[in-house]
Amino acid sequence: MEEPKAAEADGAPSAAPPAKPGSNTGLGVWIKSVVGFFGMLFTVWALDYVLVKRMLAKRGASLLASYLAVNSTYEFAMSICSFVLLGSLPMLSKTSGEGDDVATGKVMRQTITLSAAVGTVLALVLSVFHAELLSLFKPRDEDESLVAGAPTMLLIQGTGFTFTVLSMGAASVAVALLQLYVLVVAGVAAYAFWIVAALVLYHNTNLGLPAFGVAVVFSYPIYFRVCDVLLRGDAAQAARYGLDKGYVQAVSLDDARRFLSNIGAVGVRSAFSTLRALLSPLAAIKLGVVEGSVYYLLLALQAPAIGLALGSGAINFFGARMIGAGEAKAFRWFAKDFSAFLVFWSVVAALLFLANGRGVVVDAARDDERAEYRDACTPFLWGVAVAILPLRLLSTIVDNVLLATQDFRVLGKLYSVGFAVYFAALAAAYSHFRSLESVFFADFLFYFARCSLSLVYIRYVTFRRDPWWVARAPVDDPLDVYVAEMVGLLDTFGNRKFERVFLGLLNSSALGKRWFVILVGIWRSMATDLQQASEVLATRRRSSLFRPKVRPS
Repeated sequence: MEEPKAAEADGAPSAAPPAKPGSNTGLGVWIKSVVGFFGMLFTVWALDYVLVKRMLAKRGASLLASYLAVNSTYEFAMSICSFVLLGSLPMLSKTSGEGDDVATGKVMRQTITLSAAVGTVLALVLSVFHAELLSLFKPRDEDESLVAGAPTMLLIQGTGFTFTVLSMGAASVAVALLQLYVLVVAGVAAYAFWIVAALVLYHNTNLGLPAFGVAVVFSYPIYFRVCDVLLRGDAAQAARYGLDKGYVQAVSLDDARRFLSNIGAVGVRSAFSTLRALLSPLAAIKLGVVEGSVYYLLLALQAPAIGLALGSGAINFFGARMIGAGEAKAFRWFAKDFSAFLVFWSVVAALLFLANGRGVVVDAARDDERAEYRDACTPFLWGVAVAILPLRLLSTIVDNVLLATQDFRVLGKLYSVGFAVYFAALAAAYSHFRSLESVFFADFLFYFARCSLSLVYIRYVTFRRDPWWVARAPVDDPLDVYVAEMVGLLDTFGNRKFERVFLGLLNSSALGKRWFVILVGIWRSMATDLQQASEVLATRRRSSLFRPKVRPS
């Protein structure tokens, strides 16, 4: 462990305001929100896999392949727009960590405005060219085809695509404000509507696949509306960030141009990642509807890695905040230790899937199609699909490190090389073997190339030179300062037994002592905003919306 030195911050305060015992720091509410958020994500994944994907698979490979084709096209459009979310989040987190409310509010308005503009353009494209886009997925076997309702499903979803992108922008703002409970409430409301509406319409009408499109086109407006009400419902918070008169206020063309110039390189990352996510299912469905269905089910089993990858977003979010607060050392250690923790659990998940066997995919098939599923899902294919799990997570982790340091140009270049490797492998293997294994092997090389190149860059460039990505002079407080601040923070919980156990664990090893620096560095970067978020939630709970109704006697 590095020996910390005396603080040197050019007069900038290195520590957060001290928390008094029993004071409302907002930390408890935020921790509960984090647990609720990830609990919601894994619940959504489980319900989606059991109630939708397996249900469609039981009704025929053609139906599931059609569902994959529509979702791949729709998610292709979503991924194109993801550069707004990925680029704005570190910018919002950094300005929040610096305590610049004016700059934070400006980026918020630019994020929502740009989301609306980009979403509207893509909505027109999806609505006008829905049939042409899905025609690309026609299987090579003339006896197979997608179901008739697939183009209608994409048309319906495309009409409401603007709200899909607006929801992504609102999520970025909520995360930057440390108000994760907003995402939990909005997510539960939107997904509950989607799953109920989709299943009711599918099973009780003759809509077929368009039933899922109808559910989607209403669920995203619900999500955005809930976020909007909760984010702008508090007058003090809205005024603090200049949101009280709307999102488009004071956003000029020059502002939008500068915003795009800052995050434009992230668009390269989104473009290549999106193109791969479209080409792979396209190649799978071209082989046949059974191959497309097997691809989709194997992709669905990557949800644990995707969930952990979402967790790795903490490296981007916390990292940008710590960078804004000057906590360079805390950021380095957090990126390394938290990454190792996540990769360990992804390897555990991969080993469990490997031990369980490919029967989990074959059993999802309709009885008369199980033999075809078994032939398509070979042991080699199963092994490659499982090997992608930790690589997919690791590739997201290194992305988040580069996003936190706002090294957008390098991120775009690394994606360009990774996509070139993927495309060359897919073209060579697919044209020669015409098998599902070639598709997954190309995916494997895509993630492997990205991980390898990014890790080399981060190891020898990002973490080997002066922290150029820190706006102010790096904080370098002695370890005793971090320990004392941690003790004061734990005192606010009022649980002495927990405090003794927790401090004992941290003091038991050099790795544990590093986490004094990490946790306090995170706390310093978010203390003020946590307090603000807690006050907003407390005010909202006291409002008539949350107050229990009293019946007249």
